[in-house]
Amino acid sequence: MGNRHQIGKIQRQSAGDQFWRRCGVSFQSASLQSHLKILTSLPSEAGYTLSAAHIATIPGPSPYLPAAVLCCIPFSAETASQKSSPLNFLQGAIVDNLTSPDPNAQEIPAQLRSILPTPPRRNPVLFNDRGLRAGWRLLIYFLLIAASFASIGFIARRVHTPTGGIPSPPAALFQEALSFAVVLGCALIMSRIERRSPGDYGLPVAEVFGKKFWLGMLFGLVEISVLIGLISTFGGYSFGSIALSSKGIVGWGLLHLVLFTVVGFFEEFLFRGYTQFTLADGIGFWPAAILLSLGFGAVHLGNPGEGLIGAASVALVGIFFAFTLYRTGNLWYAVGLHASFDWGETYLFSVPNSGTFMEGHLSNSILHGAKWLTGGTVGPEGSVFCFLTMGLQFLVVMWLFPKKNTTTESAAGLPPL
Repeated sequence: MGNRHQIGKIQRQSAGDQFWRRCGVSFQSASLQSHLKILTSLPSEAGYTLSAAHIATIPGPSPYLPAAVLCCIPFSAETASQKSSPLNFLQGAIVDNLTSPDPNAQEIPAQLRSILPTPPRRNPVLFNDRGLRAGWRLLIYFLLIAASFASIGFIARRVHTPTGGIPSPPAALFQEALSFAVVLGCALIMSRIERRSPGDYGLPVAEVFGKKFWLGMLFGLVEISVLIGLISTFGGYSFGSIALSSKGIVGWGLLHLVLFTVVGFFEEFLFRGYTQFTLADGIGFWPAAILLSLGFGAVHLGNPGEGLIGAASVALVGIFFAFTLYRTGNLWYAVGLHASFDWGETYLFSVPNSGTFMEGHLSNSILHGAKWLTGGTVGPEGSVFCFLTMGLQFLVVMWLFPKKNTTTESAAGLPPL
């Protein structure tokens, strides 16, 4: 019996020699993600099964782990067979009793700390447990945007002398497309820095121009139609005569549709894409949404004839779009709704859009009556009825996209609503 035990021990030592040599090579050549897998394979290589509780005590991949293991006592069967060796910190649990709780489990973290060097402490002003703090990431993002627009402006002034006034629809389309390319391009750079998928910022490619986008297009057109209908009911709107030829109706209609789709992409991604995602990481989803929506309204105060009612209406629209982001999980619904509302306002019903009356509108419409009713020179977004239609839109989104369950919300890091 004693001889059989001795033979078994020699065989296990020989196998241990080979295994530890392979381990050394693996640690030197494997990626960091493989180190944890190598450690958890030690017991199974020896013919044992390590419980989940023991695996949980093994730390995640660390750049210090390979050096710590390779710089310790050289790999050998003797080292592997000694229960007192730090490298063999799991062996007591494996060999003594595979089914009972490990009496040395509390010693494992201490043994690991004695093996692994202490990583350098990161500056808490710059970093938190998730990496670079949200404020610094936003600063980098805005600096990239500012540098990009400054470079573009410098080149544009060299090539073409800027002219004042409202740009034509083709010129506006070019400007909006270029602006969207800048904010999206800077977000792509940040995604590489943060090692995230660009789709995390609200525009996943898997849903490009999918169901959510077209639902948004539908209900955006419904909303502007209801809003104009309410204003008209109280005597504040007249459609007037057709202002375009039959050929012009199709051409201008398509041009405005493309223009305002790009506007939807630019404004939604600027205020509720990377910016919303990153600021929410720092202060929470809804505080970020409210802060950015107030900024969205404040930006519109610079439009011709804009007033407090119009700016408050735009801020409410911003909160609504953030609500669609929360319920749908991305910006596709918001982009579609934004595009069709602006298209209906500017082209179909031919009224001012944020104080701008563009070329190529369908009819010679007229807004007449009190400013609280029509929105005045700002357009229907300055009407008090805009608050009513926005309230209805909240109900529509709640109906189309029911509340997520608690598990999904927690996984996404979003607050319940």
